[in-house]
Amino acid sequence: MAIMGQGLDEDLAQAFYELLARAPVHVAMKGEAEGGPALVKGPSGEAAVPIFLDEAAFSRWAGASPPAVLSAPCSIARAAELALAVPGAMLVVDLGSSPGGQPIARSGVELLARGSHPYADRHRSERAALAKLATAIRAGHLDAALRSELETTRVFTIGYLQADKEVAPNVRPVDRLYLLGVPGPDGATYCAVWPTVAGTFAFKPDADRRLRVPLSDVIDAAIKGGLGLVIDPADVRVALSPRAVTDWWGAAPSADAGALPPWLEIGLGGAWVISQVDADSFDAIVKVAAANYRGPDFGGLDLMPPNTASEAWIFLGRWTDSLRPEIQAAARELDRCLRSAAELVRAGVLAQGGGRVELRVPSSSGQAEVRALELYYGVVPGTEHPIDAAELARLRDQVFPSMPRWIGFHMGMPHWLGVGMHKDGASIRGFTPYARLRHVQGHGIEIAALGERAEVRAWLQALRRGTRWF
Repeated sequence: MAIMGQGLDEDLAQAFYELLARAPVHVAMKGEAEGGPALVKGPSGEAAVPIFLDEAAFSRWAGASPPAVLSAPCSIARAAELALAVPGAMLVVDLGSSPGGQPIARSGVELLARGSHPYADRHRSERAALAKLATAIRAGHLDAALRSELETTRVFTIGYLQADKEVAPNVRPVDRLYLLGVPGPDGATYCAVWPTVAGTFAFKPDADRRLRVPLSDVIDAAIKGGLGLVIDPADVRVALSPRAVTDWWGAAPSADAGALPPWLEIGLGGAWVISQVDADSFDAIVKVAAANYRGPDFGGLDLMPPNTASEAWIFLGRWTDSLRPEIQAAARELDRCLRSAAELVRAGVLAQGGGRVELRVPSSSGQAEVRALELYYGVVPGTEHPIDAAELARLRDQVFPSMPRWIGFHMGMPHWLGVGMHKDGASIRGFTPYARLRHVQGHGIEIAALGERAEVRAWLQALRRGTRWF
C-alpha cells in the first residue's frame, strides 16, 4: 500500500490493481457460525467487505477484540467473488492502516472477480510489443523489421531526465537520461524496461523517479553507456547483453540521425483520414466501427464527409485530449475497428443499419484506406527564457522558411503542414495537419504537431537541424 501515499493518478491506479492481482489477500470473515464476509460501511454508507494484505494490517483494524476472523490467504479474484455474494457490496483494502482504506467500487469488484480490473486495457499495445520482443530474444530472431516495429513503443523505466541532486552509485548517466543500472549475471550492467508502471513498483518500490519514454531512447542510451537491456527483471527476466543490443540495434545515432527526444510525448491524435471513399462507403465504415467498438468513452465522433478528392475525416469528440491515457486507449480500439470496417467495405459489404447490408463488387486494395494521424507534444528543455532578437530574426527569415511545408505565421505562431481545424459553429468546414511552435514564458518552447508519421518526423528532424534546440 506504499504507493497509495502518492495519490492515485491513472498510472498509479493501474499499478495498484496490477500489484493487488499479484499479492495474496486476506478477507475479514464473520464467525464460523454465521459464515460469509464481514461488512463495514463504505465511504457513502454502502456495504463494504474489508480485505487485508497481511495479518499486521488486520490487527491494526481489529484491535484487541477482533470483530471478525481472518481468512486464509486467497487471490483478489476470490475475495471479489465473496463480495459479489453481498448485494451492492464493494471492497476496501487495509482499512485502518495509513496509507490504506482504499475503496474498490462495485464495478471494480465485478471486474476483479472475472480476473480483470478497471485499467486492464491501458498500455495493452506496449505489453504486446515487449512480449513480442521477449519471444524474439528467446528465439534469437532479432531483425531490422522488429526494430522498426518497436522504435516508437513507449516503455517505463526507473530513472530521470536531468540530475538535480547527487547521482546515486547505481544510476548510469547517458546524455540527458539517468537510468537505474541493474547488475546482470555476466557482470555487466543492464537498464530495465516495463510495459506498465506496476512492474517498476514491484521491482523497486522505493525508487522516487520513473519515466515513460520511447524504447528507442532507452536502447540508444544503453548502447552509448555500454549497458544491456532487460525486460522486467523481477518477472519476465529476458535480457540482451550489451554486445547483443549493439549487434541488433546498430550504433547509437548522433543527435541528427533521427532519434526522437525523450521529453516528446507521442500518441495517436484521435483523427483519421479515409481516402478513396464515397459517402455510402464512409457511412458504412462509421456504422460498423461504432457497432464493434468496446473501449472507453471518447466524447462521440465528429465527421467530415468525403470531399471532392474522396477523402473523409473522423475525429474523436475529445481529440484535443488525445494524450490522456484513456483517450489513447479509445483511439487504439477505434483505429482497430475502423480498419476492420474498411476491410468489409473493400470486400463489397456495406452496412445500412437495421441488419441490412448492400453488396457491391469488391474494391481494389487502394480504396477505403484508413490512415491515423499521430500527435507530438513537448516543451524543449532549457528554452525557458525569451529568444533574443538576432536569433529570432535568423529563425524567422532563414530557418523556418527552409523547413518542409512552411505556412507562415498563423495566430502569431509559426506553422508548417497546415493550420488544423476550421469550424463554422458546430460544423467542421475543413482540416489540415499542422506543426507549430510557441514560446510560453517561464515554461519554454512548446512543440505541437498532428499529422501522418513520416511528414511530422521529417519536420522534427528539420527543426532539430535548423535550431539545434535538441
